[in-house]
Amino acid sequence: MVWIHAPLSSVLDNVSERQKITFSVLLLTYTLLLVFVNSRLIVIARNLRHKYKKHFGHPLRDKFRFTLKLLGMAVLRAACLPLWFGFTTYGIYLLWPIQTSSEPKDIIMASSAALFALEFIYALSFKHGVLSLHLNWPEHIAGFLHTESKKLRWPLALLLLLMFCSELVSGTEEAEFSRILFLTLIAATSTVFYSLLRSDSLPKVLPSAFHTGVGLFLLRVLILGSFVAIAVMAILGMYVASWMLLIYQQATILVALLALLPFSLENVG
Repeated sequence: MVWIHAPLSSVLDNVSERQKITFSVLLLTYTLLLVFVNSRLIVIARNLRHKYKKHFGHPLRDKFRFTLKLLGMAVLRAACLPLWFGFTTYGIYLLWPIQTSSEPKDIIMASSAALFALEFIYALSFKHGVLSLHLNWPEHIAGFLHTESKKLRWPLALLLLLMFCSELVSGTEEAEFSRILFLTLIAATSTVFYSLLRSDSLPKVLPSAFHTGVGLFLLRVLILGSFVAIAVMAILGMYVASWMLLIYQQATILVALLALLPFSLENVG
């Protein structure tokens, strides 16, 4: 099993001092910038939620643009952590002096997308936020999404970072440790979706055909079955293909949830 392709100290010796200093300065600069931007976005979004709460449901004051503004704020807030992760890991990848496969770049792209999706859910599910107030989702569902996404944020970021580092240090060899972490990610993600797909949870905001019975069963089979397929592909050695399938799966789920917005707005109306 390949754990480390070369001693870390000897690897770092192959990176020039100028490169180290440049990367450190850039890291500090965009970290501080993103922290500042995120802190400002938090304040602005909080003020907008309280402001729009007063107008919600009023026949004259309530405007559709209020919902759009909160959605825009959620997108901006959700972008901060994946941008930091993407910039940092790609900078390390460019500086890494050992030849590697293309898998670290795939992991960077997939990891940034996964972090964005989690942060987007967190930003949408605040109390009196887009999901609960503007789209009329049940409070306990929005609260569950908010709590779980907050708890998963840093463990997920750490797990993705470990996977990236494992791929780097393995060079062009197989990184078995990264496969183990990937299977851990699949197991954790499928557990979260299993909880979301309980009949008293996320299906309540879906069209009525998916609330119970055959529709709900097929939805569970489609989503949870795809996780099983991804895990089997990774075990059989089709690691890159399993990563790409995971990206497509999560993108499809995100698009499907976004497609629910008109349905939710219609129910509100």
